[in-house]
Amino acid sequence: MTDRKEGDELLESLTRVGEAIRGACSKQIGVLDSSFLCQSLSVLKCQEPEMVAPTASLRSVVEMLRARSIGCVLVGDSTGKLLGIFSERDLLVKALVADPVPWDEPIERFMTAEPVAEMPTTTVAFALTLMSQGGFRHLPLIDQDGVPIGIVSIKDIVDFIVSTLMQDLEGLEA
Repeated sequence: MTDRKEGDELLESLTRVGEAIRGACSKQIGVLDSSFLCQSLSVLKCQEPEMVAPTASLRSVVEMLRARSIGCVLVGDSTGKLLGIFSERDLLVKALVADPVPWDEPIERFMTAEPVAEMPTTTVAFALTLMSQGGFRHLPLIDQDGVPIGIVSIKDIVDFIVSTLMQDLEGLEA
């Protein structure tokens, strides 16, 4: 019962945050310009998601993470609909604690099911809030049918901020 109450409270909190963000988009707030925070996630160079089937083995997914130097994969059904996400944190917290490590088990056993996902029209500010409140670093981007079309990481947002800042600073030198 507590989990449901906490979930309802979080949803209510995020709804209030979303409304506040919409109202603040015409004002200067915090350390970042609201014109950046109020842009949609589509301004970022989102990565294409790496997808695996729920039956993929833990070993094959970890090898994929290592070979592609990525921090997570999305898990989808045969139609491509998002079922879960498997990240480095899932590896550490759920898989590597077993002795022996169940390398041949399906990834669905270790993934985070029904992850938070948003559409690319979501604002940067709302995405940052979701990631901060939820304690995760990757946000799947989905289309209206729930099919993943991208993934945004905290690093993508920081890289965009730094790149824009550097461009602005270089422009001041001229």
